[in-house]
Amino acid sequence: MGHVGLATREDMEELTQLIANMEKILTTALEGLQDEIKQLSAEIKNVRTVTDRAGKKAKVNEAKIKDLSKRFASLNDKQRQKNLRLLNISEDIMMKDLEKTLIEWFQELGLKIEANDLERAHRALKPRPATGGKPRDVIIAFGRKKIRDYVFKTLKKIKDLQFRECNVIVCQDLSPETIKERAIMRPYAQKLFENGILFSWGYPAVILVFKEGNLFRAKNQTEAIKLLEKFGVNTDTLEQESREEEMPDLESGNASDSAEELGTSMRQKGKAEWQRTETNQS
Repeated sequence: MGHVGLATREDMEELTQLIANMEKILTTALEGLQDEIKQLSAEIKNVRTVTDRAGKKAKVNEAKIKDLSKRFASLNDKQRQKNLRLLNISEDIMMKDLEKTLIEWFQELGLKIEANDLERAHRALKPRPATGGKPRDVIIAFGRKKIRDYVFKTLKKIKDLQFRECNVIVCQDLSPETIKERAIMRPYAQKLFENGILFSWGYPAVILVFKEGNLFRAKNQTEAIKLLEKFGVNTDTLEQESREEEMPDLESGNASDSAEELGTSMRQKGKAEWQRTETNQS
C-alpha cells in the first residue's frame, strides 16, 4: 500500500500563490460588479428624478387643462346668454316656419314679442327622429339678453306650459361642459326633490337650498352628501344611483336629460318658493 507524501515547501508556496491569484481575480470581479451596481443605481436615480419631474409637470398640466376647460365653458355659456332652449316642440313645424310659429305662440301666451326680437331659431344639430320619436330641442337666439330674460321668466311662471297639446320645458341653453357638471350633481338634486326640499341651481352646477332664512351651498359631490345628511336625507343608495344615472346627449347639446330639466319641471309644478329663490345664470 502506497503512502501519500507530505507537501513540500514548494507545494505550499505554489498553493499560496494560487489562492492569492484567485483572490485578486475575485476582487477585480467584485470591483467590476460594484462599479456596475453604482452605475445602475445612478441610472435608476436619474430615471426616478425624470419620472418625478414628469409626474409634477403632468399634474401642473392637468390643472392648467381643467382651468382652461372651465374658462372655455364659461365663455361658451356667456355666448349662449341670449339663447333659450325649448323641449318637446313638435317636429311637424317646417324649419322655414319655425321662427314665425314661435312668435305667434309667444304672442298667444301674452308676451310682447315681435319678429325683430329674434335673431334665429333652429333645431339641435342631430338627425331628425323617427315618426313618434322625441322631438329635437329648439334653440332660440334673441337679439338682446333683456328680451331673452323677459321671455324666460314669463314662460317659467306658466303652469303646465303647452304647445299644440304637448307639455313644453324651457331651459337655459348651457354648454355641454356645464350640462355634464349638472348631470353629475343631478342625483343629489333628485334626492332633495324627493324629500320635498326646495332648491335652485347656481352657476355652473351649485345646488342652493334656502331654509329657515339660511342659504346652504353644495359645489361638489362631497358637499352635496353633507348637505343631504344635514337635512336628514338617506344617502346610502346615492353611489349606486350615481353610477346608473344616464348622462345627457352632450354632443348634440341636448339638455333634456340634464339636471336643468329636473329644476325646470319643478318650477312648472307651481312651486312658488322655487320661483322666489331661482338663481339664474348671470
